[in-house]
This record gives sequence, structure tokens and C-alpha cells, in this order.
Amino acid sequence: LVASNGAYGLRMAKMAEMYGAEVDVISYGETERVSPEQVAEAVRSKKYTHVGCIHHETTAGTLNAIEEIGAAVHDADPSVEFIIDSMSGFGAYAVDLKAAHASYLVSSANKLIEGVPGFAFALGTRAALERATHARSLSLDLLGQWRGLEANGQF
Repeated sequence: LVASNGAYGLRMAKMAEMYGAEVDVISYGETERVSPEQVAEAVRSKKYTHVGCIHHETTAGTLNAIEEIGAAVHDADPSVEFIIDSMSGFGAYAVDLKAAHASYLVSSANKLIEGVPGFAFALGTRAALERATHARSLSLDLLGQWRGLEANGQF
């Protein structure tokens, strides 16, 4: 399930579809914030494994309440993984990953952190990694990367 209020939410849904995931989208206008209550209702009405949301939808500059959305998802079904795309929010807005019940947050160093262009990163919980079974992409195989680093002791 993707809660979308702009181009980047729609892109998140499109990427998941391209990797073979069945995706439902809750759509909002570009200046409308994602409703935690509506997302929770969708999670209660159908079994989802993941919910994705954009933190700061740059299409119109709309800031979504990711802590409230994540808490609502968790209350509706604690087994659902909550994924936050914070490309244009991380570094400018406080993010409480625990309060958001976030499984993963992805961002980029070349946005608000003003770091190296092209460098992206993902923050994830160990529990989310341990629940993972496989990746649909070699370039974003966080589970494989984590297992490799644990096995060879590089980090």
C-alpha cells in the first residue's frame, strides 16, 4: 500500500509494481496531507505486508506526519512494515523512527544533508532485516548486504 500525495508517492508505487509487487494506492491532492486514519482503515480492510509514504512530498512541499501515519499503521496491524521515503525531508525535519514504527527510511546525502551527490542510504531496524526473506533487486538487496557484512566482519 502506498499513501501518495504527489509525483514521488506515485513513483514509489510504480517502482514496487515494476518489481512485481501488487500495489494499492491511496491518493491525495498535492497540497493535502496523508490521513493516518485513512491509511489505518485501509490496513484494517486488507492484508498488506508494507506501507510506503513520502515524508516531504516535494511536488507541492507537503509535509506528511510520518510518526502519526506509522503509529496508525502499527495500531491497525503491527506486522506491517512501514517504509518512509525522506529524500527531501531528512536533515531538515526531525524524524523519530521509533515513534513512526518505521521499518526503513531511505534518503540521500546530496539533498538537505548537503553531502556527496549520488550517495543514498537506508536506515532500517534489525528486526525488519531479520524478517526479510528476499530482495527483488540486486542493487537494493539490504538483507544480502547486511548478511555479507555480518559474515565477513567488515563493520
